Amino acid sequence: MSPNLPFFSRPDGQPAPLAFAHRGFSPDGLENSAAAFRAALELGFTHLETDARATADGVVLLFHDDTLDRVTDAHGSISSLSAAEIAKAGSVAAKQFPTWQMS
Repeated sequence: MSPNLPFFSRPDGQPAPLAFAHRGFSPDGLENSAAAFRAALELGFTHLETDARATADGVVLLFHDDTLDRVTDAHGSISSLSAAEIAKAGSVAAKQFPTWQMS
Protein backbone atom coordinates (compact mmCIF):
# COMPACT_ATOMS: atom_id res chain seq x y z
CA MET A 1 0.00 0.00 0.00
CA SER A 2 1.38 3.40 -0.96
CA PRO A 3 1.56 6.19 1.62
CA ASN A 4 -1.18 8.80 1.60
CA LEU A 5 0.61 11.97 0.59
CA PRO A 6 -1.69 14.98 0.98
CA PHE A 7 -0.08 16.88 -1.87
CA PHE A 8 -1.06 14.06 -4.21
CA SER A 9 -4.64 13.76 -2.97
CA ARG A 10 -7.66 15.41 -4.51
CA PRO A 11 -10.26 16.99 -2.22
CA ASP A 12 -12.27 13.75 -2.46
CA GLY A 13 -9.26 11.82 -1.09
CA GLN A 14 -8.45 10.01 -4.33
CA PRO A 15 -4.79 10.13 -5.35
CA ALA A 16 -3.98 12.36 -8.28
CA PRO A 17 -1.12 14.56 -9.39
CA LEU A 18 -1.50 18.25 -8.71
CA ALA A 19 -0.87 20.85 -11.36
CA PHE A 20 1.27 23.77 -10.21
CA ALA A 21 1.49 27.02 -12.15
CA HIS A 22 5.26 27.43 -12.12
CA ARG A 23 6.03 31.15 -12.42
CA GLY A 24 2.30 31.64 -12.98
CA PHE A 25 0.79 31.60 -16.46
CA SER A 26 2.45 34.27 -18.53
CA PRO A 27 1.46 34.35 -22.18
CA ASP A 28 2.85 37.90 -22.24
CA GLY A 29 6.20 36.70 -20.88
CA LEU A 30 6.04 38.45 -17.50
CA GLU A 31 6.87 35.50 -15.25
CA ASN A 32 6.28 35.71 -11.48
CA SER A 33 4.10 38.79 -11.90
CA ALA A 34 0.72 39.52 -10.36
CA ALA A 35 -0.78 39.23 -13.85
CA ALA A 36 0.82 35.80 -14.37
CA PHE A 37 -0.50 34.49 -11.05
CA ARG A 38 -3.96 35.97 -11.70
CA ALA A 39 -4.04 34.32 -15.14
CA ALA A 40 -3.11 30.95 -13.60
CA LEU A 41 -5.91 31.24 -11.04
CA GLU A 42 -8.38 32.19 -13.79
CA LEU A 43 -7.37 29.00 -15.64
CA GLY A 44 -8.27 26.98 -12.56
CA PHE A 45 -4.87 26.38 -11.02
CA THR A 46 -5.08 26.08 -7.25
CA HIS A 47 -1.35 25.89 -6.61
CA LEU A 48 1.18 28.56 -7.56
CA GLU A 49 4.95 28.23 -7.39
CA THR A 50 7.57 30.94 -7.54
CA ASP A 51 11.28 31.36 -6.95
CA ALA A 52 12.86 33.95 -4.67
CA ARG A 53 16.32 35.45 -5.17
CA ALA A 54 18.20 37.96 -3.03
CA THR A 55 20.10 40.89 -4.52
CA ALA A 56 23.56 41.92 -3.32
CA ASP A 57 21.93 44.45 -0.97
CA GLY A 58 19.46 41.93 0.46
CA VAL A 59 16.28 42.77 -1.46
CA VAL A 60 14.20 39.68 -2.23
CA LEU A 61 12.91 39.32 -5.80
CA LEU A 62 10.51 36.85 -7.38
CA PHE A 63 12.74 35.64 -10.19
CA HIS A 64 13.22 32.17 -11.66
CA ASP A 65 16.77 32.37 -12.95
CA ASP A 66 20.04 33.06 -11.12
CA THR A 67 20.90 35.65 -13.77
CA LEU A 68 19.08 38.42 -15.62
CA ASP A 69 20.20 37.19 -19.02
CA ARG A 70 17.20 35.17 -20.26
CA VAL A 71 14.31 37.57 -19.63
CA THR A 72 15.91 41.02 -19.49
CA ASP A 73 18.07 43.24 -21.63
CA ALA A 74 20.68 43.20 -18.83
CA HIS A 75 23.25 40.62 -17.83
CA GLY A 76 24.66 39.31 -14.60
CA SER A 77 23.94 37.35 -11.47
CA ILE A 78 21.10 38.66 -9.30
CA SER A 79 23.12 38.02 -6.16
CA SER A 80 25.97 40.21 -7.43
CA LEU A 81 23.80 43.23 -8.34
CA SER A 82 21.95 45.75 -6.19
CA ALA A 83 18.20 46.20 -6.40
CA ALA A 84 18.78 49.64 -7.94
CA GLU A 85 20.93 48.12 -10.69
CA ILE A 86 18.34 45.44 -11.39
CA ALA A 87 15.55 48.03 -11.47
CA LYS A 88 17.24 49.56 -14.52
CA ALA A 89 16.92 46.30 -16.46
CA GLY A 90 14.22 46.14 -19.09
CA SER A 91 12.09 43.08 -19.65
CA VAL A 92 12.18 41.33 -23.00
CA ALA A 93 8.37 41.28 -22.76
CA ALA A 94 7.67 44.78 -21.43
CA LYS A 95 9.37 48.11 -21.00
CA GLN A 96 9.60 47.67 -17.24
CA PHE A 97 9.21 44.83 -14.75
CA PRO A 98 6.21 45.01 -12.45
CA THR A 99 7.05 45.53 -8.81
CA TRP A 100 5.24 44.45 -5.67
CA GLN A 101 5.48 46.63 -2.61
CA MET A 102 4.55 45.29 0.79
CA SER A 103 3.12 47.77 3.25
